[in-house]
Amino acid sequence: MTLHRAREAVRDGDLEEAARLLAGLDSVAALDLLARVQAQRDEFAEADRCWARVQELDDNAAAAAGRRTVARILAGRRLARPLITAGRATAVVSTAVFLLAGGVAWVVVTAPPRAAAR
Repeated sequence: MTLHRAREAVRDGDLEEAARLLAGLDSVAALDLLARVQAQRDEFAEADRCWARVQELDDNAAAAAGRRTVARILAGRRLARPLITAGRATAVVSTAVFLLAGGVAWVVVTAPPRAAAR
């Protein structure tokens, strides 16, 4: 039940509440979720400890991948957050399309009239 409430807190964006609910739980699912929450809060050392515990309990590929990512972040070989997110990329493309459409409309409206073909 606590794990379910923690997942709901994560979905609602309340990472602090999720971390509070997950503290002290020692199941693979709870530790994995806590590690993800900690990583999102930039608490990489704590996230790594949780994923290490997950690996002790279960040979978990997601935990191993999480630990590799944390190691790259801490070593400075990877950014904690991507520079271009899906939302930013969408905004850039939308703006470009809008500006291009506006430019085409401006050219059509301001073009001199053509002489009628006889």
